[in-house]
Amino acid sequence: MERLTTSDTRSYIPALNQIALTEYRAYEFYLAWAQATRDKDVERVMRIVAIRELEHAAAFQQRIFELGDLPLDGPHDFGPQCDEWLHLFKSDASDLEKFRGFGFKDPHRLPQDNFHDLFLDCTLDSETGALLGRYIAEERESANMFLEVYARLLEREQEDEHDTQSATAL
Repeated sequence: MERLTTSDTRSYIPALNQIALTEYRAYEFYLAWAQATRDKDVERVMRIVAIRELEHAAAFQQRIFELGDLPLDGPHDFGPQCDEWLHLFKSDASDLEKFRGFGFKDPHRLPQDNFHDLFLDCTLDSETGALLGRYIAEERESANMFLEVYARLLEREQEDEHDTQSATAL
């Protein structure tokens, strides 16, 4: 069996490049949200995740270089939904509105992801597989951090509504 060593045989290079571009865009989103929020818990989570996304972008670009290819630079058309999210995250909308606009509904359930598809490529080398594994674990950890802060925001909203109703009843 012939060993796969050239970048021509690595069909996952475009996926790595897409991840790098997407992660950099996500960095911009979360940093914008961190700068716009007044809630210290939300700011902390958004800054942690923003830094993580920036590191992911750099790590995937570096891996592409190591594999003998050049990563593609942006700009990349991420579609109107991404532009809407960035506008929302920069706005003075409440953090709950931002989470809901980003697709959060149930504070006890993470959205399903399709990360397992990344491992279906038989040309995947072990070092890139390890990078992808770390990336996926960190993405899921970030999603859990989002879910935790979202749940706390919902609890606070419900407490505020209860307090308002109690005060109105008096």
